[in-house]
Amino acid sequence: MRDVLLGCELPATISQRAAKALEDLRADFTWIEGRSTALVRHADRSLRWWTFGGLYANAALAAYLKQRHGFAVRADDGFSRRESGAGGAGPIRDDD
Repeated sequence: MRDVLLGCELPATISQRAAKALEDLRADFTWIEGRSTALVRHADRSLRWWTFGGLYANAALAAYLKQRHGFAVRADDGFSRRESGAGGAGPIRDDD
């Protein structure tokens, strides 16, 4: 999905409506860069960590963040989201 949002050539022909929808999505995701992940803070102060790693990878990441830092995190196919005001004592960092 990240590659498509970055503008890669699609292996199939898409309809005009799909092309417009893809154009709109690409405009919404202009902050995506190559192979890096992105941490995005929203107006409601929630954070989304866009990994594009898939549900299982993001669920594992969410479980780690909850266990290690006490953060209440919800995982999805593309991101892990820390809700505003969710538990956790401070910034995400590695103390090891």
